[in-house]
Amino acid sequence: VRLLQARNIHVRLDIVGAGPDYAELRRSILDAGVQECVQMIGRKCGAEKERLLEESDVLVFPTYLEGLPYALLESMAAGTPVVASNISSLPEVAGEAAILVSPHEVEGLANAIADVLFNPGVADEMRSKGLSRAQQFNWHRTAAETTQVYRSVVGQR
Repeated sequence: VRLLQARNIHVRLDIVGAGPDYAELRRSILDAGVQECVQMIGRKCGAEKERLLEESDVLVFPTYLEGLPYALLESMAAGTPVVASNISSLPEVAGEAAILVSPHEVEGLANAIADVLFNPGVADEMRSKGLSRAQQFNWHRTAAETTQVYRSVVGQR
């Protein structure tokens, strides 16, 4: 947030969810002096979460470790551009439908966010690619691929 503010880019950051690092994150926000533009929303689900995703200009997902990133998929399915970590499972899941940046490179994250916010072509491309990519992840496909794995294992015996 401070890097964007230094460029005269004023953003409101909504942090959705809660986890073991929630209290530490709150302290970091206070220490950085950016609490006036950061809102800790907590966990949301259902229609409330869908509304947040649809109203967001960009999802920023700089995680260090992630299994299946549902938030990333839900954002892409909602047409929200995504800036995410280039580590863990995110590159595999996002493909080319997100801007992938090292979570260690704060300047890179700020640049990617600014690119989405101020370059309509980039935002439109991310929306289009995200919607297409999210359609590839569905329960029918998951069931079919799981069945294929089971048949492969049984066939090997």
